[in-house]
Amino acid sequence: MADTDNGTTYYIRVRGRVLGPYDLAQLKTLRGRGQFGRANEVSTDRQTWQSAASIEHLFGETKAIATTRAQMKEVTLVAEPPASGPPGRSMAPVWHYAVGDEQCGPVTLLELRGMIASGQLMPDDNVWKEGMADWIPIRDLTELRAVGKSIAAPSVPQTASGTMALQIFCYACGSPTDARAEVCPKCGVRQPQHSAASEKNRMTAALLALFLGGLGVHHFYLGNTLLGVIYLLFCWTFIPAIIAFIEFIIFLCMSDASFAAKYGRK
Repeated sequence: MADTDNGTTYYIRVRGRVLGPYDLAQLKTLRGRGQFGRANEVSTDRQTWQSAASIEHLFGETKAIATTRAQMKEVTLVAEPPASGPPGRSMAPVWHYAVGDEQCGPVTLLELRGMIASGQLMPDDNVWKEGMADWIPIRDLTELRAVGKSIAAPSVPQTASGTMALQIFCYACGSPTDARAEVCPKCGVRQPQHSAASEKNRMTAALLALFLGGLGVHHFYLGNTLLGVIYLLFCWTFIPAIIAFIEFIIFLCMSDASFAAKYGRK
């Protein structure tokens, strides 16, 4: 693989799909977005494939930057005592997450924990940030594992009066708190509110698209009022019904996680 960018273009293979061609600058952009990494394969002719780590000009600088950041972090830890109080809200948005085949980001660690706590991301969903060799499931990351466990298995202690009080853990500091509390009593971070009424069901949307899609009912259900009105105005042309049938198939093919991320709360 060429070490310099002499107009060479590369094809990349991501989850079995061949994409490209891309020049070196475009690959750096994909790398920065978390859509391309060392674990992917590259080729110049779509015949011979090898690890993306072989492109030294693409990942060589990443290693140097990571070393510099590690040194700066070490100096900071020695020079400054650990701060106490609420977690910083100005953390850099360096995390990317994947829902199905869709890759999103960057977001901060606090935002990522919030999505896990609210159920938008599951323990099996993958996340990635600069410096990681490949995408990793949420359940395998120490800084995110506790949030996933607290959502998967909330504890239900009894109060002094004998009533059951649902207890969850703050996604920011990990402290136990009442599920009904809007703000964590320890760190002061507002907690995501879980409301069953706000959840949109994938199969419900699919059935509405199949039987009443020509009238735009499924879009009203999903909160897309403008699209619903457009479907209703042009229902006499039967074009909305055809589009709704296609949307019915799309809804059936989507995973629950992908559907929740796109339509879950309106």
